[in-house]
Amino acid sequence: MDKLYAELIRYINKTVIRNEKSNPLDELLTRTEKIMLAKRFAVIIMLSQDVPQHEIYETLGMSPVTINLMSLHYENGSYANILKNNGKTDYWKKIFDHLNTAGGLMPPKIGRGKKKI
Repeated sequence: MDKLYAELIRYINKTVIRNEKSNPLDELLTRTEKIMLAKRFAVIIMLSQDVPQHEIYETLGMSPVTINLMSLHYENGSYANILKNNGKTDYWKKIFDHLNTAGGLMPPKIGRGKKKI
């Protein structure tokens, strides 16, 4: 299984490097799987931005247990490869801004649309 996974990653990387229009993940993953991967990625970003865990699970609709487990992994450095691009602040800022925009996932911190906890 590890070898199959490595081949899949190699194939996806080649596709991305060649800037092909089609993304193999679009064909391989169901809508639900794509959403779950995006949510996990968002959790990592939100943790790196010091968003409280209760805000993360309420915003993303994920279980507190999952967020807590991911937070423990985060604290132990498990997402270091994902976060090593953190020096590219514009990239992370854009993603975090998507979470915060009017149509995004994050509730406003103050004002009318603020979620009550």
